[in-house]
Amino acid sequence: MTLEDLPDELIELCLQDLDKGCLRNLRLMNRFLAPRATKYLYRHLSVRFTRRGVKKCFLIRKHERLNPLVNRLTIVPSTEPVPDLPRFRSLQSVEVKFLIECAAAYLPTDFVEWRVWETVGFRSEVLMGLVQGLNSEEHPATKVHDLTISNLQDVVDTTLASSKDYKAVMLRLDSLSLHIVSETDEYIIHPDFYLPEPYRFFGNDLRQYWLEPTCDKLKHLRLHYREKPWAYLPYCNLPGLHFPSLKSLSLSRMTFTHEWQVDWITSHGSTLTSVTLEDCPIAHGAFIAMPLRADRYPALEPCESARNDVSRCGEWKYDLRWHHCFQRLNLGLAHLRHFAVTYEPWRPGDTPFEVTADSSARVAVQRYCIFDQDNKGNIWIKPVPGSWSQEDVAAGTAGLRYHCNWKRPPPYPDCEHEDLEALEELLEAVRGRS
Repeated sequence: MTLEDLPDELIELCLQDLDKGCLRNLRLMNRFLAPRATKYLYRHLSVRFTRRGVKKCFLIRKHERLNPLVNRLTIVPSTEPVPDLPRFRSLQSVEVKFLIECAAAYLPTDFVEWRVWETVGFRSEVLMGLVQGLNSEEHPATKVHDLTISNLQDVVDTTLASSKDYKAVMLRLDSLSLHIVSETDEYIIHPDFYLPEPYRFFGNDLRQYWLEPTCDKLKHLRLHYREKPWAYLPYCNLPGLHFPSLKSLSLSRMTFTHEWQVDWITSHGSTLTSVTLEDCPIAHGAFIAMPLRADRYPALEPCESARNDVSRCGEWKYDLRWHHCFQRLNLGLAHLRHFAVTYEPWRPGDTPFEVTADSSARVAVQRYCIFDQDNKGNIWIKPVPGSWSQEDVAAGTAGLRYHCNWKRPPPYPDCEHEDLEALEELLEAVRGRS
């Protein structure tokens, strides 16, 4: 038997996991496999937009056989403007990869001004060039339905967001992935806790400019905030927002502090078939050096006054546990066929959601946390063993506690058996539908 005798399906399976280098070599070594290797080599084109990268993109775009092979394009912004993307006739998916480092219009230190190269204006120009290209009157990219923005800064350019090109592109999307970043300053404690941008973005702009324009057609949604846990601080305005066609939902680092969050997920029960929760703990207590509203959210506006007024303290404790959530998800998501909840260590350079693509669900000690604004260092407190004796840890008798400045923090929830049992019931129901 020779390669020519193998079924096309088997050859496709062999080729689809090869890296770029192997595919290039295979094109040169085997005439029979060359066209098939070419298909996989050019289906995902990643271009850094330097002068050399733009030239490469232009040559592939002009090539009669290679142009229709490109269906996914990754853009790494650099010195050159975004070229005319719609000329890739089969283009369906676009990703823009910004740098992690960012800064708002004001900069706390001269050092930050020096190291932040992709300014708010630069990022807006890149996105404006992208949507103008995708909505070109001459060659509109009507097939592009999937958009990923890596390291999206939490500042919205309203000129961009109100443009006809931006609105037209967003209306065509059925898949949206946003990996959000904020300005940080390494030389003061918790600066992003007081910066106004995260609260404005999650409290209004994310919903108004990114989610609402896509809600009618969106089938796949991924949200990740790189800096810290989100949905409590900063509060995320999701209640009442509904995606009638949503099939898969992936949330990374979202903190559960209110029952509306579980209700919001189950409100999509008629369509959801996949839910992924990556590093999403329940915060069951908080000590906050700010006055609290009736709904247990702090009165944060304006942020500068919150920074200066640390004498008025509030604290709360929350009784929701994961077995309650699993039970409600089990009842409310009748069509769920995939469920993952993971707590993998987050490392610099990790890409959200990729580590959970094939992960199963499990319980972990990091599934609960507390918030202590007065703590020096990390203000989102994860549990640690109550005893560091190796014998106690090995025997499971060390216990768990929170090491922080809060004088009377709530004890770590003693409900591992209930959580595990409810999770197994949920997974059994999911497996029964697969």
